[in-house]
Amino acid sequence: MKRYIYILTILIFLIFINIPYISSENNVDYLIIYGGKNIDDVSSFKEYKENEGYKVKVVTVKEIDESVIGKDRGEKIRNFLKINKDIWKFNYVLLIGSYTSIPQIKFYPLANTRDNDNEIIPSDYYYANLSCDFDSDKDKTIGEYGEDEFPYFVDVFVGRLLFTDKVGIDKYVENLKKYNENKNKSRALLMASMLWFKNEYGDYPKENSDGALTTETLKRGVLNNLNFETTSMYEKQGDAVSKFQSTYPLNLVNVEKEINNNYSFIGFFGHGDSGGVYRRIWNDKNSNNKFDKEEDSWETFLNRGVVEKYGISNAVIYAMGCLTAETEVPNLAMTTLRNGAVGYIGATRVAYGDPNFPISKELLYWGDRYFNNGETLGESLYLSKFDLSYSISSFYDQHNFFVFNLFGDPSISYYDESYSIYPRNFTIKQKESQVIYINKIRGDVGEIEINSNLPYEILSSGLKNNFLINIKTGYKTKVGDYYININIGEHYSTIIKVNVEENCLPYDLNDDGLVNINDFIIFSKSFNLKRGDINFNERCDFNDDDVVNILDFIIFAKNYNS
Repeated sequence: MKRYIYILTILIFLIFINIPYISSENNVDYLIIYGGKNIDDVSSFKEYKENEGYKVKVVTVKEIDESVIGKDRGEKIRNFLKINKDIWKFNYVLLIGSYTSIPQIKFYPLANTRDNDNEIIPSDYYYANLSCDFDSDKDKTIGEYGEDEFPYFVDVFVGRLLFTDKVGIDKYVENLKKYNENKNKSRALLMASMLWFKNEYGDYPKENSDGALTTETLKRGVLNNLNFETTSMYEKQGDAVSKFQSTYPLNLVNVEKEINNNYSFIGFFGHGDSGGVYRRIWNDKNSNNKFDKEEDSWETFLNRGVVEKYGISNAVIYAMGCLTAETEVPNLAMTTLRNGAVGYIGATRVAYGDPNFPISKELLYWGDRYFNNGETLGESLYLSKFDLSYSISSFYDQHNFFVFNLFGDPSISYYDESYSIYPRNFTIKQKESQVIYINKIRGDVGEIEINSNLPYEILSSGLKNNFLINIKTGYKTKVGDYYININIGEHYSTIIKVNVEENCLPYDLNDDGLVNINDFIIFSKSFNLKRGDINFNERCDFNDDDVVNILDFIIFAKNYNS
């Protein structure tokens, strides 16, 4: 009895304390990590994103080096993101710097192999997924298929600019402005070469392998539904020609004429290296209808020199070709962003494909999210990777998962509307709640629709074009992963992930393993508050009646010091 009186006395004192409400006004939508020498060189980019409506913060690599612990710079940067993501609530991260100033961490999808250059995959996925160490078997080799288990869902969306000079950054900002000012974004240029030839590898492929199967699938599906004006270039030379009709034959002359012709999307499929992309031409010299050695020739159809000479449209580019974003050398990704493009998704190493089935699931899954769902470039890439993670069945799949990276602004969108949502990926215990911050960057907020197996409520943030979603769990909520679909307006649909863990000690409000005065202080801040009130903490509503009152206090008191 004395214990209850003691607690009640403290309670009466504490409930009159004025508890400040923490505003979301200091949140950050967009974090820039800068690896150059003069921070003023990124001022034009920062100003541009702020004018779009983003809350932007710039941090230098030097600041991170001096303030964060880690075994190397890459780990320091990742630890910095971990520390600050729940403080600033950023959704997008842009790395501005070379691979030496901001390392691109290497993954090893082929288990127990560290000496095969093709299987050492540099990937910025390291900075996007902040929930694990990628090394569950603790052999100091990360990302191994079959040996390392990790969640494929990311926490933030990461892009990279490979140059830090003011001239290059200012020019890139002009590219972004032109892309966003373009009122006719429904123009696409699709290029695809023949990839492999009939019986090139013994008895496969069964037929000539045409990259146009992928681009035509995109054209006839997503792009056709959006009434895109599409220009296509497919192989029409030699003894293996594309079965698909195209606007022009695929060759360097035609590419030079079209590459800077006001397209908003450019997609290509071919064999590549850091310098460009190539077509293969088969001349069946012995007329045996079977590919034999030395019957093919190679010609470039897009390379860095062409882009530097003619420029390139202010377009988003999806590059299905090996090594066009090769980490250690000047590459096609870097050149396109310097000369007109706004975004580039490309491979940092060799990318794998199936000669019998030349379909790029990576491109098609991404295209569905970017064009149909209205997701930003970062969202569409990383969430399409998550979609594909369900079908990973070999190290080849895991290799491709890491190999495609985003270069350029991750917040670019096909539609004018864009949203910054935080957090995307979080863990809560039973009988806890989590507020999702949604910031509308441009325009008016459309009608909101939530598809969730967890209870939720939509709240007002008190700020224009901002709102909150409160995701809730109860003691009876099943432990596991939940995926919540968010639809806003006509053009935007995306997903967040919630992991619910067991709450073994529900009265331990600060999760320190004890039920004591510290938990009582937390409880007191919600006393006499009901759902919807500022500072209402539903973890303190032990009897689930939407108000924290004497009934909850009695329950709490019975478990005090337990």
